[in-house]
Amino acid sequence: MTIAPSSRGIRPVHDVHPAVLGSTLLIVLGLDSEWTGMAPPLALPGFQEVMFSYRGLNAHDLPLPYPRAATHLPLREVADKIANQVRALVRRGANPIWVLADSEGSLGTQIYLASHPGAPVQRVVFTSPEVAPAQVYYPPRNQSGWGVVSGWVLRGWYKYLETMGWPKALEIVMRSVLEHGPLVARLERCPMSAAPHEVLLPLDTTVTMPFGLRSWIPIKVAGLTHGTMISATKFNSEVRRVLLREPLQQSRWWEAATWLGRAVGASFQLPPLNERLPEAWRADVGQGLDCRQTREAIRRNFAQAVPAHLGGEGTP
Repeated sequence: MTIAPSSRGIRPVHDVHPAVLGSTLLIVLGLDSEWTGMAPPLALPGFQEVMFSYRGLNAHDLPLPYPRAATHLPLREVADKIANQVRALVRRGANPIWVLADSEGSLGTQIYLASHPGAPVQRVVFTSPEVAPAQVYYPPRNQSGWGVVSGWVLRGWYKYLETMGWPKALEIVMRSVLEHGPLVARLERCPMSAAPHEVLLPLDTTVTMPFGLRSWIPIKVAGLTHGTMISATKFNSEVRRVLLREPLQQSRWWEAATWLGRAVGASFQLPPLNERLPEAWRADVGQGLDCRQTREAIRRNFAQAVPAHLGGEGTP
C-alpha cells in the first residue's frame, strides 16, 4: 500500500488480522449520513479503511468530508462516484479492495458492480440494504399514467416524514429507483459480479421482506435495528463477524423468530406489481431480462463514460 497513514479519511494499519492482511476496506454509508473527515472506525486490525465520500475526491485522490445534503443523489450518481473512488484507490496501489456498504449505499454499490464488469473488488458486505426495491410505481410530478394516485399519496407521505426528521430528498432516491424499477429489482436475483457477497439484515428489516424472496446473496439476520450497524464513528461487532465469515452469536430460537417476523410482515405487504403495467418500465421488461440481459441493460443505463485521460480500456 502507498496510502499514507496520516491521510484524511484513511485509518492506518494496526495489529494485523490474517484474514484481512493488506486489504483495503471502502466504507459506503447511506442516505442522510455525514462524515466530518475523521479517521474511519476500526473494523478489523489489518484493514486499510477508507471512507467513501458523496462529495468526491480532492486533488490528491483523498475523500472529501461531506454533509448530509451531499448524500441526496440519484443512484446513477452514487454509482459513478463509487467508480471514481475505486479507480483512485487502484491508482494509489490498493489491492485487494473490499466494500462494506450500508442502507442506500448498498444500492449504489450494487449498481456500480453491475454496471462495471471486472470491477477490482474482492469481497462485498451489505448491511441494512433495501430489500426487494421497486415493488410499486408512480409517475413523476405533473405526469399521468399508472400509479398517479399512489404518487399523490406517497408524496404527501414524504412531506409528513420530513416533519418527523426524515431527509427531504427521500423522493430523489425513490425516483432514481423507480426510473428502471425492473432492473433494480433484479439486483437481488441475479449475480452482478464475481466477488463474494453477503448481507447482514437487522431484525426490523426482515418484516419488509417478501416471504418468498430468493436472493443470490447469502442473508444473515442480527438482532439490531436499521441504521445501527455502522456509522462514521462505530461498527457493530456482528458486522466484524460477517466480514470474517464467522457465525453470528445467536440463540437456537433465532431462526424461528426470524421466520415468524417475515410471516407476520408478509400479511401487510402488497402483492407484486406487474412490471408491464407502468409504461416507463416496458422498454426494460421488453428485453426479456434474464440475468444476462439484466446485466447488459444495467450497463447501458447506468455505466459511467470514462474520460480518456483516466486511461484503461474501460471502467473498473
